[in-house]
Amino acid sequence: MEELNSDLGKQSHWSWYIIPTNKNSRQFGDAFKLTFQEATAYLSDRTLRDHYVRFMSRVVKRLDDGIPPRALLMSDVDVRKTYESAVLFKRVALEENAHLVTGVTEAVIQRLQGYVHKKEPFALFANIIKKAK
Repeated sequence: MEELNSDLGKQSHWSWYIIPTNKNSRQFGDAFKLTFQEATAYLSDRTLRDHYVRFMSRVVKRLDDGIPPRALLMSDVDVRKTYESAVLFKRVALEENAHLVTGVTEAVIQRLQGYVHKKEPFALFANIIKKAK
């Protein structure tokens, strides 16, 4: 949280265990990939849920302060991971009637979706070039 509060944003590599998602990691494959059931169990744990809400609320606040997503989260990979995590946990929260989680995940999705979707064409193009080499 201290890094997100600083003017520099995230500076170290901790997102793989702080921002759970249901997508494979480029570095760790599916080692930290959550199933829907695991995400449901994650949110049912009060400590994990409270930390997740606090973290995502801080992301929303800092984005609202005008910090660009990449500057806040250190990389496009972590921006996408944060977005994907919000999508997953919003889905879980809707099923579990976890209104606080639904609200914060929706806020993250709204603030990041333009950035994430704007980056997709470039990422697809970069992957095509990488494969051609």
